[in-house]
Amino acid sequence: MTIDQFCHWASIGRTLAYQEINAGRLRSVKIGKRRLVLWSSAVTWLAALEDGARGIDPRVSPAGYQGHGNRPSLKDSTN
Repeated sequence: MTIDQFCHWASIGRTLAYQEINAGRLRSVKIGKRRLVLWSSAVTWLAALEDGARGIDPRVSPAGYQGHGNRPSLKDSTN
């Protein structure tokens, strides 16, 4: 997904998204001039925020984590 799509999905601004990328907390890939956030990276980033809020170290991924098989469409999100 594009940075704009990620920001809409995560309900954050572009500045915070790029701060998270630059800090290494959100992984992204650059294809040509476009920077994209993979769905798995977005979900991992969100899980790390949730774990951090519960006092769990977000740098340690759960054992056997394989990501999420069902990916909701961006069209499914409502704000």
